[in-house]
Order: sequence, then C-alpha cells, then structure tokens
Amino acid sequence: MCDWVVKLRLQLFALVFCVLASSGARADTIPIQYFTLPPQFIDIALSPDGRHMATLVLSEDRYIVAIKDLETPSDEPSVLFDAGPSVSFEWIRWASPERLLVGFPQIVKTSGFTGIGTRMIALGPQGESAVLLGSGDKKQAILFDEIVDHLPYEPNHILVNVVNDRSGYSEVRKVHLYTGESQQVVKSKKPVYRWMSDQNGQVRLGTGQTKTERLIYIRDPLTERLEILWSNSLEKRQVFSPIAFSQNPDVIVVESNHGGGPTALYEYSLSQKRFLKRIFGNGRVDVSGVLMNNAGHRLLGVNYVLDRTETHYLDPETEKLAKKVQGSIPDSQIQLLDVTFDGQRATIFAGSDTDPGRYLIFDRKESWLKEVGAVNSALRSEDLSPMIPVSYSARDGLQISGYLTLPKDVKQNSQPFLPTIILPHGGPTARDWQRYDYQVQFLVNRGYAVFQMNFRGSSGYGFDFEKAGYGQWGQAMQDDITDGVYWLINQGVSDPNRICIYGASYGGYAALMGAVRTPDIFQCSVSLNGVSDLNQIVKYAKKSIGPFGAMHIGNERTDRKALRQHSPLNRADDVDIPVLLVHGNYDRTVPIDQSIQMAKALKNSEKQVKFVVLEGSGHSLRQRRHRNRFLTELEMFLGEHLGPNTP
Repeated sequence: MCDWVVKLRLQLFALVFCVLASSGARADTIPIQYFTLPPQFIDIALSPDGRHMATLVLSEDRYIVAIKDLETPSDEPSVLFDAGPSVSFEWIRWASPERLLVGFPQIVKTSGFTGIGTRMIALGPQGESAVLLGSGDKKQAILFDEIVDHLPYEPNHILVNVVNDRSGYSEVRKVHLYTGESQQVVKSKKPVYRWMSDQNGQVRLGTGQTKTERLIYIRDPLTERLEILWSNSLEKRQVFSPIAFSQNPDVIVVESNHGGGPTALYEYSLSQKRFLKRIFGNGRVDVSGVLMNNAGHRLLGVNYVLDRTETHYLDPETEKLAKKVQGSIPDSQIQLLDVTFDGQRATIFAGSDTDPGRYLIFDRKESWLKEVGAVNSALRSEDLSPMIPVSYSARDGLQISGYLTLPKDVKQNSQPFLPTIILPHGGPTARDWQRYDYQVQFLVNRGYAVFQMNFRGSSGYGFDFEKAGYGQWGQAMQDDITDGVYWLINQGVSDPNRICIYGASYGGYAALMGAVRTPDIFQCSVSLNGVSDLNQIVKYAKKSIGPFGAMHIGNERTDRKALRQHSPLNRADDVDIPVLLVHGNYDRTVPIDQSIQMAKALKNSEKQVKFVVLEGSGHSLRQRRHRNRFLTELEMFLGEHLGPNTP
C-alpha cells in the first residue's frame, strides 16, 4: 500500500509518504545501475514535540528537504525546501519545534584559504523564514555547522562551534535562528578545536590537540580560564572522549579504554578528576556510538558492533519501544535514530546485509509503524547474499575476524573452489561488519565469492589490536590478508587459480602489495584511489591529517628505508599479474599522483596495467556516473583475468 509519495508542484513540492515498491521479476544478473542507485533518503529527524518530521530526499543528483506535519492526513501535501541547484544538503536536525537546521558544504574563500567549508540554514516547518546562519558575520567562517547546544530554554538561539581560519581552532558563537546573526561567546584558544556545554548551556569543556598529545580542558565560564582535565600522548592513545554532561554539573559521560581493553562508557567527576563508575562496555569491541534524545541532553543507549550494530539501552522505556518495533519487523536489524522528548515517537533505520535499508517512524501512543522510504527500492532482499561471519588465525596466532559472502543459493562448503575476490577495507583504522555493501553484492551477483577481513590495525577491537598495525603497512597487516587467502583455499571455498585482490584507499595499497609480495596466489589486482608511495603519503598525511595520522604508517625520517621497501611504486619489477588502477582526479585524501606514478612504473617495467581516471571524482565514489564507470571497468577486468562466471 502507498501512503506516501513524492510529487512536484511549481516552487512548492508535495511529499506524501510512500512505501516504495521494489522492482518486479528480472534476470539473475542484476544490472549495474540497480546497485549504483544513490540513496533515495539519507536522513530523518523528528521535531522535539513530535509533530513534524523532516527528511532529506534525492532530487535528481542532490538532496533537498521534505517536511511533513504528522498531525495532518497522510495524503496531505508536504513542503520540500530547495536552496538552489548548487546546494545539496547533508544533514538535518531540529533546534526547536519551530526551527529546522540543515547543513551543507560550500566553497569558501577567505584570506589564506580556498576550499570546501560548511554552512547551516534555519527554516520553519512550512519552509518559511529561511535564513543562512552567520551570513552577517564580518569574518567569513570556514566551518559553521557543528552545534554545541540547542539551548532548549532559548528557542530562538543555538550555540555553534565556528572555525574562522586554517589553524582549526574553534570559537563558540550564539546564533539567532530567525535573523542568522551571531555573537561570540567563547574566544578561540590554542589548541582547542571543539567545545562542549553543560545541561544549562554553559560552555565548560574543550578538546585540543598538539603535535604530541591530546588534551581535555575544563573551562570556567566566569573567568574563561582553562585548566587541563586530562592529557595523553598521541602515541599511547589512551582514549578519553567526553560524550555529554549528566544532570549533575560536576559529572560527565566519557568514552574511555580506562583499565585497558576496548572502550566503554563511564561517569567521570570533574572536581575529583577520577572515574566514578562504568556505565556500559561490551568487553570485546569498542563503543561505536550513543543514542540521545532529540534534545541532546539525555543518554538513552550505547551502540557497539560485534558482527552487526547492536544497542544496549540505558532507558527502560526506550528499550520497550525498540522491542516493540523489532517485533513488527523481525527480519531487519533496527537502529533507533531519534526519540522525542516525551518518548512517544521515534524514527528508525531498518536494514541488514541483504537489505539496503529503509526509514520508518513509530508512534507509541497510537501504536503504528509507517515506512517513510527505502534507501534503494530497486533491489530485493531475496536477490542479495548474506555476509557469513568467520575467523582464522594469522601466522603469529592473532585471531582475525572476517566475512565471507557467497553467490546467491551457494552454501558454504557446498560448492568448493569458487572464483574469489579478496576485499581488504580502507582506513586502515576502520572495520567491516554485516551491513549492506553495494560493491560486495554486485560482485557476488556476478558469481564471485567475496572475502573481507579485519586485519590488525583495524579499529573497533580495542587500541591494542589497532596499535598492532602501526608501522606494519605491507608487513604484518599484509600477512593477515595473505593468511586469510590460504585459509579460504584450505577450507575449499576458493579456486586457487581464480583469486583477485581488490581494495580502495588503504585497501588499494594492500591490493598492490598483494601483487608485489604474493603474485603466486593472485591472478590480478585492482586498486581504487590507492596508495603506492609511502614516503610521499606520509609527508602528505602530516599536512592533511596531522602527525598522528602519519604515525600509523611510519616515521618519514627513521623509517625512510622501510617505507621505500614497502612501497609498491618501488617494487614494480616484482609484479607478475595484471593490474587495474582507478583514481579520481579530485581525490584530496590520496592524490591521483599516487596512481599516475604507479602506472608509469609498471609500464616502464613492461607489466600489464590499465589506468582509468574518474574525471570529477573525489576519494569516495559519491556520484552515480563514477560508480557506474568503476563497476563496468571492474566487471570487464575480472571477467578477462578470472574468466566468465555464471551467477
């Protein structure tokens, strides 16, 4: 049944919520375009009083705002707010029942800086009284979209972290939601890049970082004096991240690995400078996020990821709400996104590894659950393949977790010797888990098994596991990947003569190092926006993400020889398999020169290489045309070097 549908009407648009029907019967081979369809919805937010719901919906190739009055009939038209063809909104949040905030990137030109900045617009629930926040400021900000406090007792104002220069140090400004004007309430102070307020709207904490350490400061609102609350060297990486103030102004909630192991949530006393009690920690994996009420002042739950995202609820009523929703859609993994102040309404994301996901809204009092829209309505869950959690031992005994995804209707161990894609993740301080991945599903639909592993250096398993990867690019981290390939072969899953390694970013580096170190176990290698020269990327990383980021790779002075040895660029002669290099010419994370030089080195060594430039693409394949081009190139390359496959 269709309750809601999107329709256009001159300057105003109408949004009636719709359960978007998926496509009908089709061939087993799903067209590339189905996988690369951009998300139809990317955000959803409830007003604090629960009356209005806002979403970001796709309009051609960008996102605009849709606002629905939930007290009106379901077929009542809603308003879409569009700021023009150059603006694509990225997030939405209600500041009060009468003002919605929307954030978007924008080219900013200031003295000494030209690049992507951030901005916010405030508007009413009917799309009225829209104003660009901070537009009247004499000094144009670089970053102007990080909310410090909604100031619920001052519904016409919010507090915002503002960065005005390239130093990255932030000040706090109080912004009027109807005029856009702002006034400074906290001056920027080196090295603070983020501020936090208490339950009364007083800015009391600052987070800063130098070249060698991370610091948390207590701020006295009267004297503006800063006192160090906590400090730790970046190398030791003891986690201490303030999340929110409790109702007690002397107590904050922090995420920390206090006591060792993965992170957990704790209560911490500011006056005593000590941990008071442990709120929650899984013990096996880090905290991955928290659930707050939409006023942002009450902690409702803690998220963590084992094989999938799970929530430990701290509020009994919220837990009851979640269980009721889960009971209505038992086959989906649900995640509460937003809960109104009174707890009567909530927004939910429901999805899984075989479901791109959909947004829903639940009303506890009326006991109804409605679908707002699907992320990708072109795909059916029954056509997709589940990710199977597995684990294996690395050569030094370290346990490595991973995920094996098999072509549809192929069961583990039932059809041995499958053509296989080894897919190490990027980061490398990231991790894979059970969730929908359009590239994985595309590959298994084409008949390949796909194997992803969380090698040492991955995040989420505690700092010791992450630190085990420091300085191990191309070494122990690469060994973990290689050991996973041997495990697959020994399990009878993979055809040892039909294995290709593909990755993006760090994964692209790992794919190239696979071609360098172990060309005997791979038949081809694919690098998307990958690193090839460690010495150069260390220098670049220090400029773009600071010395802490470069520390993961190695020291450019003391490790110069090792960095050279473990750079694919310097090992082109060792490559004996075909290589596909794909890179976006707008990539600012890994400059395209990394692939340009690698392509030249391979050609000079008379190796088989194809180099594809994605014009206008950055580090992520955000535009559909770039996704289409990449998957087309990937499919042709794999078909040529692994042989044809029948899903």
